[in-house]
Amino acid sequence: MENIFEYNNQLVMDSRLVAGMVGKNHKDLMRDIRGYITAMEDGSNLSRLNEEDLGWDESTRVAERRFAPADFFIGSNYKDKNNQERPCYLLTKMGCEFVANKLTGTKGVLFTATYVSEFNRMERIENEKKMIGERNDFGEIASIMKEFRLWAKAMKMPHCQAMEAMTKFFHNTGVPFPEEMVYNAPIKI
Repeated sequence: MENIFEYNNQLVMDSRLVAGMVGKNHKDLMRDIRGYITAMEDGSNLSRLNEEDLGWDESTRVAERRFAPADFFIGSNYKDKNNQERPCYLLTKMGCEFVANKLTGTKGVLFTATYVSEFNRMERIENEKKMIGERNDFGEIASIMKEFRLWAKAMKMPHCQAMEAMTKFFHNTGVPFPEEMVYNAPIKI
């Protein structure tokens, strides 16, 4: 099971994995999450809070504040070893933060460090994918290749070495290098 994966355009972590990371039985974490969801859906508890006690101004009235449990916990299921469907939750980054805030001690610290690192790693990967998708303009690629060929010619670089260097350059900058543009003829300008 991948630690963090994309589900409906957001990064999530499976509650079974979270349970193991925080040292709880999955059924106990499921019970806790159901309790968190019930508390979020129960707006009457929020309306009893006094704004002055919280230091909030009129623009953040507690009675008007509603929390969408799906922003934290997404109901899901999985098949167990007997091929029976079982419930689980997919925790968003906010859901992991919510669970982490309920933990104390070493388990809480380790879980927080792990989920923060993993979510940040996956967000970085997703951002890189988006950047690559945005950087595939063939005019831009052709212009870069032309400049590179001029440089390689000025350096009197052999063709195969120039192509290898150009491929590495494109790979390291995240610009997709179109394989159909690789040719075996000597560099000509």
